[in-house]
Amino acid sequence: MNQKENNDFAQKAKELVKAMWHTYLLARNEESFQHMLQYMTKDFVLIGTGKTELYSDLPTFIKALQADQEEAGITVFEIIDEWYEVQLLSEDFCLVYGGLYIKEKPQGQKPILADMDTRFSFVCQKKDGAIVLRNLHHSVPNIDQLPGEYYPRSITQTANEAIQKNLVLEKQLQLDSLTALSHRTYTENYINQVLRQKRDGYAFFMLDLDDFKQINDTYGHLQGDHCLKQFASFLQTLASEQCLVSRLGGDEFSLFSTAISTPQEAEQFAQTLMHSLHEQNFSFPIQCSIGISLAPDGGNTFQELYTNADKALYQSKREGKNSWHIYHK
Repeated sequence: MNQKENNDFAQKAKELVKAMWHTYLLARNEESFQHMLQYMTKDFVLIGTGKTELYSDLPTFIKALQADQEEAGITVFEIIDEWYEVQLLSEDFCLVYGGLYIKEKPQGQKPILADMDTRFSFVCQKKDGAIVLRNLHHSVPNIDQLPGEYYPRSITQTANEAIQKNLVLEKQLQLDSLTALSHRTYTENYINQVLRQKRDGYAFFMLDLDDFKQINDTYGHLQGDHCLKQFASFLQTLASEQCLVSRLGGDEFSLFSTAISTPQEAEQFAQTLMHSLHEQNFSFPIQCSIGISLAPDGGNTFQELYTNADKALYQSKREGKNSWHIYHK
């Protein structure tokens, strides 16, 4: 097989895997599932995240899939982020691996929404002029596993500290699974609760990494994820106890401070952040643009603060990036 045929095989396999995930997560109807199943071999094997999620043939998987759809009911998901890579194993086999960050769409008054950051690998085979799927293995990263750990000792410690277990689980529900920062849903609820008690004396900083897509495109999404985690750690070391640090999605982060109340204080904090960022020894050079909104002029709810900080962020991007602006009416 020549290089062109290899590339064509790899590209088609990647497109098939992406289509399979979109069908399973977004389409969610009988016709789409039947279309999906035709690409799986009779001895298709799936190893999932659950204790019982081990299916060694297609009929067993189909039975489990039907039960899964009945349990999910009308739950609707959206894909926040996704990436795919291909490794050729032979002329007829390749491995498609990648990651998905999915989130449940709000419906009604449900207080807690599901989100999942999953890693996966598909074994694809070229057979009779078509591409079929022979194996799927997917897992969810453990946010409790510390850097440098090859097995999650911290989970064992948590389990042994039974009196702390409920507090730990409650905290995990508030965290982004990649960076362990607060996720968007918790951040929105927290800020709205604070603003209901007192509507002024707060600052909302929206931070967006400049040219982050180039890191993903050049070095791959695994290195991109590492970059996001390094930036998240930097923000945590910079923030005070009066500051909530969050990852809102993708390469978009936020800081909500209850100790900053004036434009002068906000500018001083942004300047300090920028100066400290430039002194960091990250794996890749990282710069960011910042948009700032202050309560109450910049908003009395999370959505208003977010929208106006986003406008200020856009101005920073438009004027050359690596800078900050404060929203003014």
